[in-house]
Amino acid sequence: MVFPAGSSVPKLVSLTITNDGITEGEETLIFSIQNVTGGNHAEVGINTTFTLSITEGNDYYSGISSTLSGNELRLALNNLIKGHTQYTYDVLWGALKNTDEDPNNKNNVILIYSGKSISENSNGGGVDDWNREHVWAQSRGGFDTNPGPGTDIHHVRPEDATVNSSRSNLDFDWGGNPHPEATGCKYDEDSWEPRDAVKGDVARMLFYMDVRYEGENGELDLQLVDVVGSTTAGTIGKLSTLLAWHMQDPPDEFEKNRNEIIFGYQKNRNPFIDHPEYVVKIWSLASKPIITNIQRDVLVPEVSQDFSVTADIVDDVTISSAIVKYKVDNGNENSVAMSKVSTNSFSAKIPGSAFTNGSLIQYRIFAYDNENNETMTSFQSVLAGTSKMIDLHQTDVNGNPIYSGLFTKVRGVATVSNNIFSATHLEVNLQDSTGGMLVYKANSASFPVAEGNEYTITGKLTNFNGSVELVPADLTDIVDNGKGVEIIPNEKTISQLLSNAENLESTLVLIKNASKLSGSWLAGQNITISDNGGPSLLTLHIDSSTDLGSNPEPTYPKDIAGIFSQYDQVSPFTSGYQIKPRKYSDIKNVSSVEDENIPSKFSLAQNYPNPFNPSTTIQYSIPSNVKREMSNVKLVVYDILGNEVATLVNENKPAGMYNVQFTMNNLTSGVYFYT
Repeated sequence: MVFPAGSSVPKLVSLTITNDGITEGEETLIFSIQNVTGGNHAEVGINTTFTLSITEGNDYYSGISSTLSGNELRLALNNLIKGHTQYTYDVLWGALKNTDEDPNNKNNVILIYSGKSISENSNGGGVDDWNREHVWAQSRGGFDTNPGPGTDIHHVRPEDATVNSSRSNLDFDWGGNPHPEATGCKYDEDSWEPRDAVKGDVARMLFYMDVRYEGENGELDLQLVDVVGSTTAGTIGKLSTLLAWHMQDPPDEFEKNRNEIIFGYQKNRNPFIDHPEYVVKIWSLASKPIITNIQRDVLVPEVSQDFSVTADIVDDVTISSAIVKYKVDNGNENSVAMSKVSTNSFSAKIPGSAFTNGSLIQYRIFAYDNENNETMTSFQSVLAGTSKMIDLHQTDVNGNPIYSGLFTKVRGVATVSNNIFSATHLEVNLQDSTGGMLVYKANSASFPVAEGNEYTITGKLTNFNGSVELVPADLTDIVDNGKGVEIIPNEKTISQLLSNAENLESTLVLIKNASKLSGSWLAGQNITISDNGGPSLLTLHIDSSTDLGSNPEPTYPKDIAGIFSQYDQVSPFTSGYQIKPRKYSDIKNVSSVEDENIPSKFSLAQNYPNPFNPSTTIQYSIPSNVKREMSNVKLVVYDILGNEVATLVNENKPAGMYNVQFTMNNLTSGVYFYT
């Protein structure tokens, strides 16, 4: 206010102070009156009178009864915060410079995920610029950048352009790999975990969006769901994780100040910052314990190795107890008490004595609070030790692998090297004595996998167009054990392949006397072949990454070796089987019964590896003078006392070379013999 020089006329100034409804203890209002630089000063002896009158205004939350909960509270809050002042998308550049100003450097803004402080003027579309991150991702809400949810400042934050791109439209949940730039964040294929300091901030922004946008008057209906990967329009997750983050990271001064500044712009507030207790009243009436961030200390537990299960468990008061219940191969459940290891973290060990190689371990967590409210999680599962590849090909009636999504470990010999079926991705095949496995890792074609070497690989099982696929979490989960036992193509007719397709999938096979019925010999194309003139048909895929397409089409019939695989894009995944030659030399002239691959004498080779734990491979040969007549083969393992401990083979076999795997399972360490 300005008083002209020498003026003695009273001047009335009205100041409006609004109660924001937040209880913050005793507050002091101070009026400070001083001269403007260069102006006149009040002379001594002149009486100056100030009259201060305070008129009590309305509390922002005065219409919200403390007795409301659930949908009633949701509706009341929606009525309070809807109809806010909306802005164009361009206005947000200036608004975010104020709302997210670095309190220690007023020329900078704080980036939400990385936590970095950078110049407020370094905004734009460059890779090192900050841009406008929609915490409720636009594609997950179905909104654009017109005034509305796309410009609602309550959920728009500054973030580095490359980090923003990495977060993309991922759900929010625990786990994943550390982000290379926003190192406090983690992410994987379906979720994003922000740094600890803003976990609660993220949760409360999403709670606000869920309550603010209820589908009224043509607006969107946004909903939080308790899953990741939801394809339902207007949804984002994961609710239970967000509830835990809200309780673990309460509103701090930065978040509260941001809410105040946004109130100045939009004339509405985020009620879950002002009243954190509203969250429990809407989403958790019984206030049950919340269990999140369930982890194992190993991806795949080894046989006889105890492994730890940990989880973050929070409650509005206290957790009285927590237990892990587990079962092995669908047996009875056993219980292990969890111990508190930090403020919200609990842990228990599942004993290694409870399972063997290939065992299905399922476990879940129960938590109880001081009011005896119970929360139970769904089962978490893992396949223990080293699994037989054939067991991993079990499918349901629709052809989906029953173990899809589970981590497992396999050990086998590579039948395909890297850079054969893809110049971009690691796409190789392994084989043990029971079956085969497709191994895939995106953008990793240069990782060395040598045909003929034995590998131990840990990864997650998935379904790729009908094929069971193992995806390593990291390239360090691929261990080269050195030279392995040579894998001889398994001779099968097309009829035999199709009648036992799932068990033979991803194995190296040989189809003799195959003729072409239709199709063009072009890279990336398919031709149809038959080995009996037509009744039995199979697709031969000319993979564009191999040398097949650059060589002339062979003259049929031919003996064709390759990987027996599946490419079926539609459920049920029960068709689309094919053979994929690895190289042009896999296609050979039709051979006689004295095939060069048939041994000339009986032999039983030294097992490999030796010593071993837990499994080893034994190779034996049936000579060519037996030709195609069947011979009875019996291969037995004995302990050092001469006791028979395992029968590996007991059946009729044609001439050829064979590999069989011996796994110790529950046998003790020691010396064993085989004949």
